Amino acid sequence: MKINITGITRLFSPTFSFTKAYKHLRVHGLVEFNSDALYAKAAELAAKAEPSFDDQWDTTWKFFYLPMKRKGRMICSPFSLNLHRGKTYTISFYGFTSGGYHNIEKGNDTVPDYYFHFIDETIRFIEMLKEYGNRLIEKTLPYDWRSGTIKRKYTCQEHELMPIQEAEQIKAAYQKHLEKNLSISEISLNDYLNTAAICYRAAFAKKIQWLEREMNKVLAPRDLIKQWADMRHGGMWFLEDPDSKKEYMDWFHSDKWDGAHPFEIVYSSPHGIYLYPPEKEDSFFRLSVADPFYNREFVRMAAALVEHQIPFKADGLDKALEYLTGESDMEVNTGSMREPTFRYETSKENRKQYFPHIRWDEIPVLKWK
Repeated sequence: MKINITGITRLFSPTFSFTKAYKHLRVHGLVEFNSDALYAKAAELAAKAEPSFDDQWDTTWKFFYLPMKRKGRMICSPFSLNLHRGKTYTISFYGFTSGGYHNIEKGNDTVPDYYFHFIDETIRFIEMLKEYGNRLIEKTLPYDWRSGTIKRKYTCQEHELMPIQEAEQIKAAYQKHLEKNLSISEISLNDYLNTAAICYRAAFAKKIQWLEREMNKVLAPRDLIKQWADMRHGGMWFLEDPDSKKEYMDWFHSDKWDGAHPFEIVYSSPHGIYLYPPEKEDSFFRLSVADPFYNREFVRMAAALVEHQIPFKADGLDKALEYLTGESDMEVNTGSMREPTFRYETSKENRKQYFPHIRWDEIPVLKWK
């Protein structure tokens, strides 16, 4: 059935505006109400649909949709309803909010009228969804508030991306390196610092050249690690004999560096690039990256270790190369703190440039009673 949004908007005529929702329902942190009346209204809403999740602790409905008018058009905003231990309702809005939520328990609080208003409008919208189907949600839910994925290459300038051929050459060289089965069982502090220096000079060549000109000296491996590493070295930098393998390995296998980050050779928050020493089970260095911001430096380090015939393994090299070539997926509109995300905002330019490349997630809908 073809849906005439303009006709339905006139027919439904939302009485809740986006301005009102943004002003009153966009909250920071927790807002608590103890109100019998609002609790009953939340229960009335919950009774309109089957829960999407239910166990001994929580019953969750994800999502209900609040219809509202924005710039003369009807839109809807998703929100979840949760009942914890049969006692506390929690309402969490998505889209226009900043991560806050509302808790509702029984009591005698006076509650602003707009809380009852938005639930009444949501219930009224459910009746229309029963008549016209959930496609009405898809037609009225703004793309600014929807999630999906897009390949990174569609969000970058071409000069920011690594050519596919270069990435394949790096992967092939690394694979050939692994086939040699190089190994090393014990190292000294100087061995570690010298290996880290290979990584630094590959990853930060221009920066190091500038520093050496400014300081009028060649930076030693110890200078380089102090420039980029996490300062919580757990005593590693101050071992008595930097050429002693026994002293270094005894320190490494001890608990002296518990809680420290001696192998985070590039510091970042929460973590950057790691270079772990060889140990009994793994007779090779282990290079890894936690912050995607440093993927390019991480790949340069891996290529340099291959060139210098250092026994090592690079965990996550394929993933980093996917990122650099733009072939990796970026989440759209999720606000993830762990991975790079892309923010899509509706505009004529964005619809032309980005929209064709976004794979939108299926919109969660409830089964109405």
